[in-house]
Amino acid sequence: MPTITNATLTQGSSLTVTNNVVTGTGAFDDLMEAVNIHLEAQFNLGRITGSDYATVYLGAMQSALQQSVAFVMGLEKTNADVILTTKQGLKVDADKLLVDAQELLIDAQELKTDAETSLINQKEITEFGQTQKTSKIAPHADSILGKQANLYSEQAKGFKWNADQKYLKTLLDAWAINISTAGVASTNITALNATGTGNMNTQITNAEPT
Repeated sequence: MPTITNATLTQGSSLTVTNNVVTGTGAFDDLMEAVNIHLEAQFNLGRITGSDYATVYLGAMQSALQQSVAFVMGLEKTNADVILTTKQGLKVDADKLLVDAQELLIDAQELKTDAETSLINQKEITEFGQTQKTSKIAPHADSILGKQANLYSEQAKGFKWNADQKYLKTLLDAWAINISTAGVASTNITALNATGTGNMNTQITNAEPT
């Protein structure tokens, strides 16, 4: 409900009186100025006599007061409606922004899901390229991982063969020294004997690559 104040009807602080005419800036002031002009004109024309002037003036004043109150209330209501409409418009705009933000979020989530799906698909391709297998079993021998595993196995064999060859060289050096000093190939060291457990022939066989 709009609030009616004295200031909206009559501007008391700015009222002036000139030649017995009261002027102001309120709604009631403006109406009464028009009423006074019309009453004065009708009085001067003799249409309103002195005895009726007070009655007509009082009625006109009451009517002007009612109309000014109605005008101010309508104006206040209009202003309130404008403010309400503006707020409703702002709310609609805010709701639209919220919907747009939610749609952007959904789009971002869909893009993230698509990216994750693409990554999983790419990993499957990469895994198959490395293993040439689509199930959880050992990689195919011709796959990248299969060849890599074979390479590691061959490298391990190479390390063992290298150690065996170094050990065999040590035995052969000892064998050669034994022959040059003792003149015979058999000693009390089993590894230098031609036969027996761990003999020279066995050591040579163990040092051969397989």
